[in-house]
Amino acid sequence: MGKSNRRWIIRAANGQIDGPFSTEQVLAKIGRSEFSGDESIAHYPDGKWIPISQDPRFFDKLLEVLSENETAGPSDDTPIVEFKSRATKTGGAEPSATSTPQRSLSQAINVTDATRSSDPPPPAPSRQARRRKKRRPPPEDIELIDTRPQFWKAFVSRATVPILVAVAGLALAALLLNTNETTEERVHLLAPRKNIKPEAAETLKPRVRQGVGEFLKDTFDGYLRAQNDLVFVIERDGKNGEVMALLCLDYLQLWPYSHQDSADSRAIATVVQMSAAVDPSGVHSATCRVVDLLVRARIREAKSLVEAMLDARANETSPPIIFYFLKGYLLDLTSDHATAINYLQSAEKLWPQWTLTYVTEAQAQTKMERYNEAASLYRQVLKGNPGHTVARIELGLLEYKYFSHFQQGEQLLNQALQSEDAPRPTLSRGLFGLAEIALKKGDQRHALGFAQKAFAMNSSNIGAKNLVVQLGGIEKLKGIKVKGQQFILEGDQFAREGDCQAAQAHYKAAFEDDQKNANAALKAAQCLWRLSFPTEAIEWLSRAIKADPTLIEAYVTMADYQAQRYNFMAATRVLETARQVNPKSYEVFRGMALVELKRGNTSGALAFGKTALSLYENDVETQIIMAKAALATKKDYKMAYNYAAKAVEIDINHREAQIVYAQALAGLQGVDVGVEYYLKLVSNYPLVTEYRLALGKTLLADERYQQAEEIFRQIIKLDEKPKAAYVELANVLRV
Repeated sequence: MGKSNRRWIIRAANGQIDGPFSTEQVLAKIGRSEFSGDESIAHYPDGKWIPISQDPRFFDKLLEVLSENETAGPSDDTPIVEFKSRATKTGGAEPSATSTPQRSLSQAINVTDATRSSDPPPPAPSRQARRRKKRRPPPEDIELIDTRPQFWKAFVSRATVPILVAVAGLALAALLLNTNETTEERVHLLAPRKNIKPEAAETLKPRVRQGVGEFLKDTFDGYLRAQNDLVFVIERDGKNGEVMALLCLDYLQLWPYSHQDSADSRAIATVVQMSAAVDPSGVHSATCRVVDLLVRARIREAKSLVEAMLDARANETSPPIIFYFLKGYLLDLTSDHATAINYLQSAEKLWPQWTLTYVTEAQAQTKMERYNEAASLYRQVLKGNPGHTVARIELGLLEYKYFSHFQQGEQLLNQALQSEDAPRPTLSRGLFGLAEIALKKGDQRHALGFAQKAFAMNSSNIGAKNLVVQLGGIEKLKGIKVKGQQFILEGDQFAREGDCQAAQAHYKAAFEDDQKNANAALKAAQCLWRLSFPTEAIEWLSRAIKADPTLIEAYVTMADYQAQRYNFMAATRVLETARQVNPKSYEVFRGMALVELKRGNTSGALAFGKTALSLYENDVETQIIMAKAALATKKDYKMAYNYAAKAVEIDINHREAQIVYAQALAGLQGVDVGVEYYLKLVSNYPLVTEYRLALGKTLLADERYQQAEEIFRQIIKLDEKPKAAYVELANVLRV
């Protein structure tokens, strides 16, 4: 937005806020002596407060009016929350050296505490910090020769206002030193680089301890510094699966603050592949695969993988701490808060220095209306890390809302909201809390301002929306600009709940806000396809590719959709274009294998699949395609079995992998063996209708019509949308 089109809100000396006004309106009000020079200004809706005299245009106008008219005297100044950039924040306090000795990821990295007295000097600034520094706009040129005569003329003629002149002079000096406007910036995830000279694992241990210590703080700055340390270690020791798993968890916490574009997705994918090469079927690679599924909003698959890892390691002497947390986290997402708390408390006992587990448990306790337990946990977190913004906001909300400690709650919220070191939904709730407190005091101006900011942070905050309309009318609400990233977060929430209609609308709004947000267009297309709007889905995939030509997932998805519509030529053209963009993408070759399989070219599918596996051997989806292609030949059941077994080994809870494995067993050892395996799956997972459906199809193909009919009728009773079961039941009844 150009400077002439900017809008401003004005804060008077007594704390009252007015606006928004255009630049011309502010200049006109100064000319009419409505503003005296004691006011503060901020860009609407989310700028930082600065003295009005710090802007050179308003400063010149103030001096002009000062030399001609009388101005109002000074008045009391009421403080208001000032938002600071993340780039200026300081990290939280170091974890206490007197805390319980840390139960580390393993004894191999010897993490006994988070102190760094013997560690090397802090690492160089991150790439994000360097990029932010480079992107800062150059200072504006201000010619003192033009303003100084007015300044001294005003000084001589208006000796009764020396304080105003002195303040204006200091403001001008500050403006000369730094005219940058502080703005919120998102970050990019760092991917480990290749061809870095390796170092011995022993020499990297201090850097590992440092990274773990930063990770344990559970703050935005801590996660950024941990990312730098962990990437540094992985670049020099490509065999350390534990550090890779921790980096993936760090990515998960940084994801809400990231651009969430193809570069960030590639960073996660890089570490997923590296961990799979080091630990193909272990907890470390599984951790990274769960994180990859979570950031893609594939919650059901993530939950299945977590459960499979917990089941497989139920009797081990070293419990999978990370998967206790992930299980609790996923249960909390799906509103099973009581069970979530049990898993989170198990993780706390095994790794007591991990702050995130306590915060997640406290949030679950709050949802269960156990406010005393939640407050106790937040106080415990703040005692160890006073800089934990989320804990301070949540505790502030509890204090005023449920304990009626309004002053204490307001103080905690004001302290926390000095920075934006928290996810936007949490910041929104904190701001709405301040709005409610202001409203109770009868301060409607401040209440409206906080409510507007809360709604801008999270447009699904219904309380903030209603309060804005109540205090300022619908026009105030329409004037609030909601950032596109917020629409994506809300869309993901609707997608998790199965409401693709609402989700696609939010994704479209995010793309309209930012035409370069290819991820929003991709997600809109995926929802539209599930809603049976194939033409519109493909159109939105075209927008995603145009916005980001390097987003390989968009090409592969479009090819899949075209193949499902039997438009194989279009699917092939899309993938050829993708191969030109990234000639070494296993996803492109996997997509080619899938297209060839769907068109009945099993030899082509196998050839492309082998190429994909040469680039990424432990890709479950490619292993499944290879098994299906081998089955389609109706000859090489041994090959099908080998690929299916590999897929199940990588992800034992992958439903399609299990079904293909059962089919391979039936082909290799007979239908009865396959049926027996299906029955075992149905017994272990009675609510997973995919296994029953595959069993019914096998029975139907073997002409066991009565048993097949019984299975399909079971599915109709279990499944909310049993379309496939109705179709298969019709086939049975037709025979």
